[in-house]
Amino acid sequence: GNLVSGEGLTVSASGTFASANAGTQSITASYTLGNGSGGGKASNYTLAAPTGLSAVISRLTVTIAGLKALDKVYDGTTQATISGTPSVAAAVLSGDQVAISGTAQGTFASAAVGNNKAVTVDLSTLSLSGRDGGNYVIGGLAQALTASITEAPSTTPPAPVVPVVSQYVVTVPAVPRFEQVSSAPVATTPTASTTSVAAPEPIGTAAAVPSASTDSFIQPIPGWINDGSPVPVPAPAAVDPQPDDRKRP
Repeated sequence: GNLVSGEGLTVSASGTFASANAGTQSITASYTLGNGSGGGKASNYTLAAPTGLSAVISRLTVTIAGLKALDKVYDGTTQATISGTPSVAAAVLSGDQVAISGTAQGTFASAAVGNNKAVTVDLSTLSLSGRDGGNYVIGGLAQALTASITEAPSTTPPAPVVPVVSQYVVTVPAVPRFEQVSSAPVATTPTASTTSVAAPEPIGTAAAVPSASTDSFIQPIPGWINDGSPVPVPAPAAVDPQPDDRKRP
């Protein structure tokens, strides 16, 4: 307002922040009048510049590089181990000094076994420092991280191995059985029996079966049931082959 009727002026303005750092900063504004329409001349006017101006300088967002998620053996949790040295990937202005510190923490998408599972990194444990660190904010990772969860070794003992024993059919001759049914023993008719037995373990040389020429044989004992044990045969008494030829006194 306050212009002469019919005249107009042009105005250009500029301002300067009190500081280049992020945050709310006061502004110093300056204006320049120029000649305008209707014969309006800037030299005929003065402009009272406003005061108390301010504005906010936002922090610049940067991303983090240099981190890696490690594979792990299944443990029932979603916790992930993050290794590497974090660094500011880009966006730091030339001449600014920014450092990063802290240890990042990671979380698998699930606790199940799997390959190349997504890992979310909690960057709130990281902080920016340095002369200009306060002017920047961490916005995320420069590259998404993945890792694998492998199967845990089994704790179940292996099943015992059951040995397989071969079966053989062996025919065993029956032992003659004698019973006293009268004054003379009578032998019953032996019968052969067949049975299934396990294959014998080798224990050495098999014992020889006595032949007919041995000095023992199976002999029934009157009044008893023969159990098949060999009974010694007494030697025969000496007999004179020619009793009639003996010399007489």
